[in-house]
Amino acid sequence: METQALATIDAQQMEVILKDVDTTGMTEEEKQQLALVLYEDAKMQQSQQGFDFKPQRIKINKDSQTFVDPLGNALEELRGVVVHKQKIRGMWNQDDVLICSSLDCVTGTVRDEEGKPIVTGTDAQGNPIYKKRACSSCPYNEWGSAIDEAGNRRKGKACKEQRRIFMMVPGYHLPVVLTLPPTSIKVWDDYCSALATAGKSELKRQVILTLSKAGSGKEVYAVLNKPRQGDPVPPKMILEYANLRKKCAALWSAEEVSRDDYDAASDSDTVMDEQMESALFSKNVGSNGASTQQVSDGWD
Repeated sequence: METQALATIDAQQMEVILKDVDTTGMTEEEKQQLALVLYEDAKMQQSQQGFDFKPQRIKINKDSQTFVDPLGNALEELRGVVVHKQKIRGMWNQDDVLICSSLDCVTGTVRDEEGKPIVTGTDAQGNPIYKKRACSSCPYNEWGSAIDEAGNRRKGKACKEQRRIFMMVPGYHLPVVLTLPPTSIKVWDDYCSALATAGKSELKRQVILTLSKAGSGKEVYAVLNKPRQGDPVPPKMILEYANLRKKCAALWSAEEVSRDDYDAASDSDTVMDEQMESALFSKNVGSNGASTQQVSDGWD
């Protein structure tokens, strides 16, 4: 059995597996055995036995305009293959508590002061009906609804629209996720729109992402530069990535908006005033997505 397993690890795989391991004094046979142990351990981790897998995050350091990988390494550029992307929204109060969120930028789930979804009743099947709001008619989605920490009205939106990008990055066996803040949405959407217009698949080539400095004084933040296409993806890897997306995209999309998304969104105005907070929301929607009443425009 070991001979068959060892045969699946070629020289290139061994080099990658043992990249950060000091193998001084080891024979080639010992190196192969060590590579196999590490390979099998990694496969066991990927099986997600004993834990619920959550895609690890690539974060943005706004001060140095670099990406930070899950191990804390700073990256001047981020290369990878996009296997899934998602539009999300989140709104936080002065205490950094999430009070409304949306996983599709269409319907928001209203939350209480502890950040828990507000339940207004149950449907015929006993499923909870959550307090909801249509993002398109929400006053927090209006320009100028943001309030800074000093209580000053700002030109931004109180509710922050963001983009999640799930990527297969070289050196990782499972995807990582990058959340883009509002100031980087336009350039990302332009890139995706260009690919769609040209009929090009995101799985065929890596994308190369870099950052630059924006703002001034105390309001300095990092914005995404125009993405570039990188190396082509081998056909077998395209098939693997496509199967991974088919299997996991729905699970990734169900991952609730979190503090990590908030950190990505906090490149500008982030809080709102009490008058707006007291005005919230009307529409109730069942857990199965069925609407129980019409969405009203403006204030409720």
